[in-house]
This record gives sequence, C-alpha cells and structure tokens, in this order.
Amino acid sequence: MYFLTLWIHSKSNLVHPSFADVIKNLSPNDAIVLKEIKKQSQIPAAKILMKYEDRIIVDAMPSIFSPSIELELDPFYVSLSVQNLIRLGIVNYYNVDVIYYDYNGLSEHLFVKKRIKEVQDHPSYNGKEITISVSNWLIELNDFGKAFSAICLSDN
Repeated sequence: MYFLTLWIHSKSNLVHPSFADVIKNLSPNDAIVLKEIKKQSQIPAAKILMKYEDRIIVDAMPSIFSPSIELELDPFYVSLSVQNLIRLGIVNYYNVDVIYYDYNGLSEHLFVKKRIKEVQDHPSYNGKEITISVSNWLIELNDFGKAFSAICLSDN
C-alpha cells in the first residue's frame, strides 16, 4: 500500500490544470501523432522545398515532413497535427540534425517522388526541372508534453 501511495503522489505532481484545455484542443489525429512522438522520443523531420529556376513551389510538400510518423495518415495531416502540438506547447521543433538519420535519403522517399511527379505533370511546371532542398529538423516532447503524455495517454 505504501508503494501505491508513493506512485499516486509522484503522478499527481505531474498534473497541470491546463491539461483540460489541451485535451479540448486535440483532434483524434493529434492524439495518434502525439502517442507516436512519445514512443519514439526524438523524431527526425524536414522542411522540403520544391523549386524551379529561382522560384519556390508553394504547398507542394507539408510544412513539416516526418516519414517516421507515417501511421497510415496523409503526411499533410501529420504536419497539421505536429503544428497543433507545437501551438499547444506540447512538442518542440528544432532546426538540428538527428545524427543517425539520413536526411539526404528523403529525396528518394515514395511520397516525395510522388509529389515531384504531380508537380511536373501540372501544366504550369511542365518541362521544367524541379529540384528540392531539405532543411533538417527534430521533433520531441518538451517537459510539459512529457507530463501531459504520462498522465493523459495510455501505454498501449
């Protein structure tokens, strides 16, 4: 009984009154993405820009592309969820490299190739050489997000 009391007390120190507001602002996809971020700890992500000549092609790729969070969700929906989790103060998004991750390999990712093909097939860009640039990023839970996840997310 003593250990149960200690465990309950240690968990209660993590509870924050604003957790209720966070829950009200989470979509089902946000919860799925948050659970995956909690599971993986540090998640490589990228800002991928498609260009032709000296112009950027707007909306060709999600603002935050993270193939490590596929979960059978459209990458644009994953980006939307990550952006909401950032807005809610649960996760941080850093412009740094994850040492073990091959950011250069993102240009060969199936989704990236598909999006390049869709852009090339568009009449505005037909025949133009499309290039990409990749900015390396990292997504991770901050302390508030770790406490929120420990209290509000199940482990299964």
